Amino acid sequence: LGMNAYPGWYSHFGEIERGVDFFRGLLRATRAAHPATPLVLTEFGADAVAGLHSCPALMFTEEYQVEVIMAIIGVLHEPEFEPWIIGEHVWNFADFATTANTMRVVGNRKGVFTRDRQPKMAATALRMRHPCPSPAWPPTMPRAFGSSTPRTSRSSRSRRRRT
Repeated sequence: LGMNAYPGWYSHFGEIERGVDFFRGLLRATRAAHPATPLVLTEFGADAVAGLHSCPALMFTEEYQVEVIMAIIGVLHEPEFEPWIIGEHVWNFADFATTANTMRVVGNRKGVFTRDRQPKMAATALRMRHPCPSPAWPPTMPRAFGSSTPRTSRSSRSRRRRT
């Protein structure tokens, strides 16, 4: 079962705690209706204009985006939901263009990266929440079909030629 939810953004905008409480109730009702079906939260998050900051966190700031995302993830990992919820997907990886309207500040800004792929505070918060299990980077690529040497990225090949 998949669900999109935006507590603190499209519902209860500006009120993260109220939105999260409503979301918790929605999860309970969904689980009661589908107790044997696992759930993936397929979309959640909040818009943030890169570089816009405030204390306290206000809508469209990077701080607000982090607070919304972390509050929702916190609910998903509460003991009553953990065995039933099997996945989560923050919406979205990067900001993207959309048609203009009153809820959009020059496109959809729910990305944890900008359109230029620069990280926002949310990208760092998510990385801290879900650390990489291996410090090795870049990962070893599988061997190309028929090749006896491991594949490497273009940047690795160009570095090798220069040395």
